[in-house]
Amino acid sequence: MVHPHMRQSTHATTETVEGISKKVIDMLDRLHVLVIGPGLGRDPLMQETCARLIRAARGRGMPFVLDAVCRLGLATNVSIGLLATNKVQ
Repeated sequence: MVHPHMRQSTHATTETVEGISKKVIDMLDRLHVLVIGPGLGRDPLMQETCARLIRAARGRGMPFVLDAVCRLGLATNVSIGLLATNKVQ
């Protein structure tokens, strides 16, 4: 499911990364795990929002699963250990 608060740059009219992130981060306490991707894309706003979500999840000790495209985009934004499923990833 694509969370209804998540936005790509072309669809964020007056919303900021801070505002978008806060809406979703406020919901993390209701989740058991955070799953990001596939289909995330490489949009800068989406990537930064996801980086903030991952930092918040890590701060809560929440497990998370990342898709390959997500891992590529976040490589410079979040320090995480990664386990690739095949040589290409």
